[in-house]
Order: sequence, then C-alpha cells, then structure tokens
Amino acid sequence: MPKKDVRLAKWQEALRQEKLYREALRLGLEHIANSPRLHKGVTAAYKYFKLDPKNPLHTKILLGILADVSFQSRRRTKKWDGYRYVLLARCFEAIVRKHGRVSDSEAAKLIRHEFSSFNYLTADALRRRLPEARKRIQRLRREMAKPTPGLGQLAN
Repeated sequence: MPKKDVRLAKWQEALRQEKLYREALRLGLEHIANSPRLHKGVTAAYKYFKLDPKNPLHTKILLGILADVSFQSRRRTKKWDGYRYVLLARCFEAIVRKHGRVSDSEAAKLIRHEFSSFNYLTADALRRRLPEARKRIQRLRREMAKPTPGLGQLAN
C-alpha cells in the first residue's frame, strides 16, 4: 500500500475512533483539531503552497488542492478512435524514415521522445498499439485507392 494510502487509513481510523469517543462523551472534535501532528501537516501544506493560514480564501484553496490530490478521479481516457491509430502509424512511418528499420519497442520509445502528442503513454502501451495502427492505416489506404463510383461521369 502506498504511503499516502497508509496515512489516509490512519486518519480515517483516528476519525472513526474520535467519533466513537464523541458519541460516548458527547464532545466535539477538539482532540483531533488540537493534534500536533495535524497542526504540523497543515502548517507544512500552507508553507509549501505559500498560502496565508489567516486568509479564508487561502484555506479554501488549500482544501481544494489537497482534495484534488487525495481524491482525484481515476477516469480512463477515451478509447482510441481511427484517427489516433492512423496518427500513431504515421509517426511510426516517420521514425522508420528517419532511423531506418527499428523494432516496435525501439520505435515506441522514439515516438514518445519525438512526438509530444504521445507523451502521456508509456512506450510499452504504444508498442502494444502499433500492430493495430499499421492495420488501420493499410485499410485506410486500400479504401482510398478504390475508385469512387460516379466520379468518372463528372469528368465528361
């Protein structure tokens, strides 16, 4: 379990314990609110982001930043459409023209390095998509090479 998850679990457990304690004694959250550990963490966060703890707007900003970091959505990107596969195939062709015959693994690394539109993917993810990209660009070229019915009549 990553460090962040362990710390989060510890805070969840502390809040659960505090809730049980409050329910038993009908007290507030003063115990946790006055915790030196919490105070040090919040103070460090304010300093890190260069925010003023006395400014309510800065407190909102800090809360938003920490919530975004801790609870960011883990949405997957959209499925790849034909355009992205063709773009990857064209990048692969550019790499082959520039560097000669290269393996898919090496090509994927070079694509990541030379084309910023694929920086967010790992070289391995690009390598796995290369065969499909080549198939799609070949299919597209075959379709474009076919004569379009009716165009011969327009030229007359």
